[in-house]
Amino acid sequence: MIKTEKEAISALKSLSDTLLDLGKPKNINIFDAVGMSTQEIKHSAFLAWLLNPEMPHGLKNKFLTIFLKKLLYYEQDGADIDGYFTNKQILSSRGIFSIDDLHGLINDNKISVLKERTLTLNGNDGRIDIFIESESAKTLIVIENKIFTSTHDDQLKRYVAEFDNRTDWKKIFVYLTPNGDLPYDDDDKYDERWCIFSYETVLDIVRDVHVNVHNLKLKSLMEDYITMVDNKILHNNPTIRALCKKIRHEHSEALEIILHYIDNVDMVYQYIATEWIPRNIPNSCNLIANGRRLIFCTKVVSDFYNRHGLNMRIADGLFRFQISVVSKDGPITIGMWLSKARNDEWSAADNKIREILQPTKRMGEKYCTLYSRTILSVEEREKVFETDTKLFELIDDRLNEFIVKLQDFEEHLITL
Repeated sequence: MIKTEKEAISALKSLSDTLLDLGKPKNINIFDAVGMSTQEIKHSAFLAWLLNPEMPHGLKNKFLTIFLKKLLYYEQDGADIDGYFTNKQILSSRGIFSIDDLHGLINDNKISVLKERTLTLNGNDGRIDIFIESESAKTLIVIENKIFTSTHDDQLKRYVAEFDNRTDWKKIFVYLTPNGDLPYDDDDKYDERWCIFSYETVLDIVRDVHVNVHNLKLKSLMEDYITMVDNKILHNNPTIRALCKKIRHEHSEALEIILHYIDNVDMVYQYIATEWIPRNIPNSCNLIANGRRLIFCTKVVSDFYNRHGLNMRIADGLFRFQISVVSKDGPITIGMWLSKARNDEWSAADNKIREILQPTKRMGEKYCTLYSRTILSVEEREKVFETDTKLFELIDDRLNEFIVKLQDFEEHLITL
């Protein structure tokens, strides 16, 4: 345990030296060199290049064909939940039942593949990331690429409206994100016209194609792309993950010092646990308050599960339902979650809770986010407030919105 200023400075210097070494580039990557790893427009440009059979990569229509096959059968966890549609269901409603229905597009030697295609319906206030069009097959594909940003200005609705007049065309709208997120526009309403796709699957395609590539330049380019997406978008690099775990273990005291001095998160957690919860949720239970970990439930929810013959605590030290405060490196948020053991099924009680709250997220393999509310933004968590009172007043205002949601939810739950 660090006790003196000298010990603290020594621990911080040791951590600084380790991080400097970690940050040194181990290999040259062309995509990092051109800044592509952090720019959506450059990601779109490279994907458009691979999807275009007429480009000099020598792949012809192979990448496009595999992309469309995987798009047709792509499914995420929870794809069978009422109100959400699989890609196959969406495409079937447009007369696309198999890859054979896209034969004309795939084999069109005059196919058009554009990046940053300007909207005509609304002038220059919108650009489609990737636009594929076959006049002869009367088929078009719109790909909205979201890696580092979210939708804005009703993009999804406007992009669909752009082609409303092509009534006799087959139209495919693709929402591409790192994890295959569901498409939501500004009104937080799910848009069932958009298929979903993930960068994990894009990498699967690149790897499949890469195996049979003999052009050394193209092969090296695809390897750099795989590494860059894996590291910078999907964060799957096992070497970096192992190093981060090692740093966290070996420099835990220095990391605690940094967290204590650069933000007000500890103060927020302490305030919520010791003052706000007892004052506003006196019937809270299963409270876990340990540093930056704050998890609790309410008696109403616990009683609901008891009525259904279920224990709140499940395997892996989790609770079936929990309210938690989360910070990590982003904003501080409070939310309601459902959990289950990996090999279990979601219970009827879980589904009833989900029906009440109607979350935007699907039920995953272990978790489902029911509702979340930002308590402090990234900028606010690092801000020095004039007084603690002003900070707590801001927190109270935002937590009051959460309380209203929680109370409404509990009123419905009591009747079930």
